[in-house]
Amino acid sequence: MVPILARQAVIIKCLAGNGILISNYECAYGIGLLYCLSGMSAPEWGEETVTELLTAALSAHESVSFAEEPARRLLIMLRAYKPDEARDEQVEDLYRMGVTEQHPWKK
Repeated sequence: MVPILARQAVIIKCLAGNGILISNYECAYGIGLLYCLSGMSAPEWGEETVTELLTAALSAHESVSFAEEPARRLLIMLRAYKPDEARDEQVEDLYRMGVTEQHPWKK
């Protein structure tokens, strides 16, 4: 997987409002982006599985309300995604890309 493609896929789905996450690559970027958009401090990804990281992120953001529609769509997509246990360096890189995103909705 080319990381930039997963990043672009998530952003397009958030902007279009009619997508689902289809891979752990997209999910990892989405989790990082969720922390970025909320302003919460993102945890370092240690030995957790994608499922554990996603569960922790959703729990941490349970009461967060976003003003921007794309951010609300991201949260909906993350809640619906069921990760598998595949994890590699690119999955971890995409998480970090999401955390450090500067202007996700800018075209």
